[in-house]
Amino acid sequence: MDVVEQRLCPDDLSFLTGRPSGRGRIAGWQRLASGADWDPLSLLVALDPVPPASYDLGVPGWAPTVQFSAYIRRLPAPGPVRALLQATEVTGDRMDETAHVWDAKGRLAAQATQVAAVRPPR
Repeated sequence: MDVVEQRLCPDDLSFLTGRPSGRGRIAGWQRLASGADWDPLSLLVALDPVPPASYDLGVPGWAPTVQFSAYIRRLPAPGPVRALLQATEVTGDRMDETAHVWDAKGRLAAQATQVAAVRPPR
């Protein structure tokens, strides 16, 4: 968590007050805490931001990655990147998520899909 500085979209944080929107979406801006430019390896971190999109569906708790496929499209322009994480399917104890990361110039830099386990608190 200390590697990335993250600013989340206030519209996607209603789960913090116990009123998740039900959209299954978390968006925000990220930059490397060191001030370094993003590279292909660090973009993998940007593609798996926290909190998981399941929080916005009213399903809090740990969401460990089961499978992760990433596509690095380009090295991003210097500066922060914008990330969007969307839960596309939540069934039983699994969740499908898609992530997109755009650079400071608005160009798609990376995208990913993942299957995550859903582990609500007891």
